[in-house]
Amino acid sequence: MGKKTIYQLKRDLQVFEEQFETLNEQIEEEASKGNAQEVLKRQKEQDDIKISIEALEQQIKRREEKEFGGMKEIKRDNPIENKGIMYRSMLKGEPIPDEIYRSLFGVDNTPNNGGNNFIPTNLSDDLIFDSLKNNPIRDISTITNIVGLELPKVSYTIDDMEFVKDGEVAKEVALKGEKVKFGSFTFRISTEISDSLLDGTNTNLVEYIDKSLKDGLAKKEKYSIFKTSKAEEKHMNIYSDTNAVKKVQGETLFKAIKNALSDLSDEFYNNATIVMKKSDYFAMIDELSNNNTNFYDKQSDQILGTKVVFCEDADKPIVGDFSYLHINYSSDVKLESERTAREGRNYFILSGSFDIRLVLTSAFRIAETAPMLLNERKKKDN
Repeated sequence: MGKKTIYQLKRDLQVFEEQFETLNEQIEEEASKGNAQEVLKRQKEQDDIKISIEALEQQIKRREEKEFGGMKEIKRDNPIENKGIMYRSMLKGEPIPDEIYRSLFGVDNTPNNGGNNFIPTNLSDDLIFDSLKNNPIRDISTITNIVGLELPKVSYTIDDMEFVKDGEVAKEVALKGEKVKFGSFTFRISTEISDSLLDGTNTNLVEYIDKSLKDGLAKKEKYSIFKTSKAEEKHMNIYSDTNAVKKVQGETLFKAIKNALSDLSDEFYNNATIVMKKSDYFAMIDELSNNNTNFYDKQSDQILGTKVVFCEDADKPIVGDFSYLHINYSSDVKLESERTAREGRNYFILSGSFDIRLVLTSAFRIAETAPMLLNERKKKDN
């Protein structure tokens, strides 16, 4: 393995610092339970991590002073142009100019030391935390970028009250445990760049690559939430048997959705969103409008009582508090370039690791129509 760049050392330092803070939380928890042995165990782990933190800090300082202590501060007057130069250099297999590299990585004194496969921090943050146009679920779910993330299913307690004493939340906690542990599942997204685009302006090149990467990431997230059938990833699929989200029926889609909303407990209902296909929504509006009432001019929340988010991957309407749908990225997002000279094709490959979990399945319902219920009622009426 080659010598690490200063940027990579700083990322390693950040990981150790995050682990140190996680251990702090665990020490508080074990101390409150009176588990002295567990407290000592985690304190020992902290001592070991502290040694690594101090060593990395010293090495980073030494390398910075030795390698580029006298370098002048760089200019960041045109980030689009700088990013375009970086993309073009990567695709052509050329080294990224030091000034460009340093401007994009937000470090005044860091030269190009071989970290070309890392995305600049601002682009990485955009990909992970921005609202991606093609994934409307991002606007209502929770997104983090934490290595080894663990979350409690119930995030608060109340003195003299047993919040999870009974009901569906209590059953879920008893069955699946009090915490949700996020794993690390790799993904790779490839986008092709033509030679004509590569020879064009930096602005067009940056816009095309950034849009392609964001569109690909949005599609991957939506596929995982609604479609994936991979055995190791089924827990990400909200419809899967692994999650076993409760299904609520109604004679019509409208009644099924209303029944599903009514079936939610107050703490979830008050922050509920309905996620469904536009085609299903308009078919429902057509059916409701046949009763001589015009529903086309009304907002969706006026008709159904809560916000509606349209997503074409939602084969059945999902009703619930989507803050309990949690997307966590657990590694540096990396960008690599590749060129096939014979075919004249250029590629960027975006890779990283993430996991998607329903922190509480009790916070969700799947709305289903039940034509049989309608037929039974018609028989009774006759």
